[in-house]
Amino acid sequence: MEGYNKKLVGVMAFLLVGMMSSISSNNNGVVRMSNAQSLCGVTLWEALSCQSAVRVKNPTPPSDRCCAAAKKANFTCLCPYKNSPELPANGVNPDRVLQLPVLCDLGPAVNC
Repeated sequence: MEGYNKKLVGVMAFLLVGMMSSISSNNNGVVRMSNAQSLCGVTLWEALSCQSAVRVKNPTPPSDRCCAAAKKANFTCLCPYKNSPELPANGVNPDRVLQLPVLCDLGPAVNC
C-alpha cells in the first residue's frame, strides 16, 4: 500500500499546490477531497486518471478518461510546477504531463 501512496502523491504533486486546503483524512487513513476543488481546470480525481500515463518509469498510453481530463486542462497554468523537484522524486515526469495534448490528439505540446 505504501508504494501506491507514493505514486498517488507523485501524480498529485503536479496539482496539489492549489488543493491542499481541501484534503483531510479520517482516523482510518482515508483521504477525502471535494470534487469541486481543481487546479488548472482539472480535479484531483480527473488527474488520477492520468497516473500511469505520466509516471517516470514505463508510462502507458493515456486512457480515454485521462484524455477527457486533459481536454479540460489548462496546461499553460501547469508550467510553474514543471521544475518542481517533488515531481520526479515522486515518480511523475513533468515533460510527459505537458505532452498529454499530443498523446491525446488534442493539439501541440505545451512549451513552458
